[in-house]
Amino acid sequence: MSPTKHKVIALISGGKDSLFSLLHCLTNGHEIVALANLHPAPSPSALTPADTESPDIDSYMYQTVGHSLIPLYQEALNLPLYRHPILGSARCTARDYAPAPAPIPISAAPEPAPPNPAEVEADETESLLPLLQKVILAHPDATALSTGAILSTYQRTRIESVALRLGLVPLAFLWQYPYLPPYAQTALLSDMAAVGMDARIIKVASGGLDEGFLGLDVADPRTVARLVGRMRRFGGSGGGAVLGEGGEFETLAVRGPGVLWKGRIEIRETEVVVGEGGSAALRIKGARVVENEDGMGDGGLSSLRIPALLDDEFRTLCQRLRELDTSDTTAAQKIQCTTPRPAPPISSFATWTTAQTPTALYISNMTSPTAGPTATAQTTSIMVRLATLLASHNLPPSSIISSTLLLRSMSAFTTINPIYGALFTAPNPPSRVTVACGDALPDGVEVVLSVVVGLDEQTGGALHVQSRSYWAPANIGPYSQAKSLRMIPSTMNDHGDGQGKGPREVHVAGQIPLVPASMEMVCAEDLRAAGLDGEGDNEMAEFRTQTVLALQHLWRVGRAVDVQWWTGSVAFLAACEEGEAAARARLAGRAWRGIHRVLGEAGRGNSEDEEELDVWDLKNGVTYQPNANESTEGDGRPPLPDSGIVQISSQEQCPTPPCIVVQVDELPRGAAIEWTSVGLANCSRIDLEEISLPRGLPSYKTQVAGMDSYTVWSKIATPERIWLVDYLLDHPENSPSGRRGRQTTVYAAESLNFRWLKTTSAQIIPCRRLWDADGNEIAAAVLSRVW
Repeated sequence: MSPTKHKVIALISGGKDSLFSLLHCLTNGHEIVALANLHPAPSPSALTPADTESPDIDSYMYQTVGHSLIPLYQEALNLPLYRHPILGSARCTARDYAPAPAPIPISAAPEPAPPNPAEVEADETESLLPLLQKVILAHPDATALSTGAILSTYQRTRIESVALRLGLVPLAFLWQYPYLPPYAQTALLSDMAAVGMDARIIKVASGGLDEGFLGLDVADPRTVARLVGRMRRFGGSGGGAVLGEGGEFETLAVRGPGVLWKGRIEIRETEVVVGEGGSAALRIKGARVVENEDGMGDGGLSSLRIPALLDDEFRTLCQRLRELDTSDTTAAQKIQCTTPRPAPPISSFATWTTAQTPTALYISNMTSPTAGPTATAQTTSIMVRLATLLASHNLPPSSIISSTLLLRSMSAFTTINPIYGALFTAPNPPSRVTVACGDALPDGVEVVLSVVVGLDEQTGGALHVQSRSYWAPANIGPYSQAKSLRMIPSTMNDHGDGQGKGPREVHVAGQIPLVPASMEMVCAEDLRAAGLDGEGDNEMAEFRTQTVLALQHLWRVGRAVDVQWWTGSVAFLAACEEGEAAARARLAGRAWRGIHRVLGEAGRGNSEDEEELDVWDLKNGVTYQPNANESTEGDGRPPLPDSGIVQISSQEQCPTPPCIVVQVDELPRGAAIEWTSVGLANCSRIDLEEISLPRGLPSYKTQVAGMDSYTVWSKIATPERIWLVDYLLDHPENSPSGRRGRQTTVYAAESLNFRWLKTTSAQIIPCRRLWDADGNEIAAAVLSRVW
């Protein structure tokens, strides 16, 4: 399927990023139809026409320095320009932004009262609304909005809010650009220079920069070297400082490649104006548009670098998985299953179960078969009852951290998704995993929902990127890429640092292999464009690439929210032929272990025994040094996993988090695989222990130092030992000193009923088949959260 091509409104400020991002719109096949700009409102005291525009207003949201030159872009780019004054100020200064919507009938929980409409109108963000409405009226076929957001969540979330209200797809192709290959802040400036873009520094506001930088081309290698040197000297080289992301400087683009720039802006007369706090600006007193001679016969797009689809370490992983002996895969396909196919569908299990810790409420197995035979009727009933249940605990819907949505058929998703989403009106909805389990669900049940709810105000840090970019799939819908939950301190009076910034449990949404820029499923053409010829030659090759790309999405999201370690992972597989399922499960397990190995090699060279890619062989005292790929000089990405905080109980302890592979019926968008995990962030130390619980139940324990809770993954090899689920859940020996606080998730390929499962608090994930990371088929896997 060809990606949708959009007609794009370009929100420009005159700065380098908003103009450079338009080249990426063009190279992705989109069409720019109009320019849009917000400018300071005319001064009420203006006496002459020359005074009608006020000076730079230092907006939190918009670049306004040099705004008097914006009309020149209409001629320079030969595109219609629409402008509107900035009204009000930054009344809402929170990182995330959303206007108060109309009340949702199904929400019985106490969300904050909507602000006065006059106050909403006074926020400068809302000035975007009439501007874009004006553009859409003139260009009703416009379907997307382009911005130059790079690292500012503050700006991105506000633009997304307005764009989505108007039905526009947000495009932010520069988002997280410094953390994409080649992982350097200066890469963006080099890419601008490569296409002949010229953007002049017209304002400096950093202790490291002085008026000597004014008028310089920011993309010129000599300017870049000076910027890097000054930022390092003043301790501001990180966080996008070299790009001016912290307001260190502002730019004005004056020239670019001919595919976009039909003319260039010639600056004729300037003067330096010194401001407060060491700032200085270049006042442009004369400028005009002249013919643009870019010297590039093709308009310049062929020189535009597109960030690689795969990070270096995931590219290496993909290549290594491809190089595995194909006879191994063939053998895996012939393995006869040791576990019988699922018995009849689950006849019964405990529904609407709850478990509560000091910081979280777990509500599991919410169903409503009596509401009607359709998924729509059952979802509506579930959401009404959930809202009422939250209200009884005095909790708003925004306190939900994550959800697991089980459907009988993925065909119901489009109808139930709006019903589900109507409950979440705050900026950051919960992360979510959605799978279809078919007739493994109980008879008459079309939908099963389970949620994790945070109980205090320090809960809820989230990542909800709704703009398309090269980074990771956009979440345009009622779920976030990740949302976090504060962990339980060993002493409940201890809140970490006293400000809610202690250790967090980060719940990451299910990640499927979409190409971020197009939001289409990865295909052979994408692989060839990425230089991975041969990856799309057969079904297993396509599955291998889907596995690696979806796993990379998990990593990129994790790094963006400071995850240091994964407590374990689940890879969901869609239905396929029996023998092929075993081969896919083995490959997924290898990918999980393989990426840890690639990240941990630290220049040791490739092992001669590449076949298994088995980091479980790295027991025996090997020191983990992730993020040591020598090809990524200047890599500023945080290490994941972060071996520096990990303590292993013995040399026999395995350093890789556990992984299970689960087969269900269907996954979103027809994906073959979906990865999900819970990560740990803001930790000073993480203790790992491979333990054998009573009765010989192999388990893996992860605990954050100073925290009163821990997680244990256990696997049950054969159906004959399924009774160990009950033993694991109920036996006091499985909690230190007999403490009894536990929430459990059970992944099981067997039909569950009260003969096997007597607990009243377990979340149930019914599966077709399960495997461990070695590719061994198992009967069940149990994740226990103990406190």
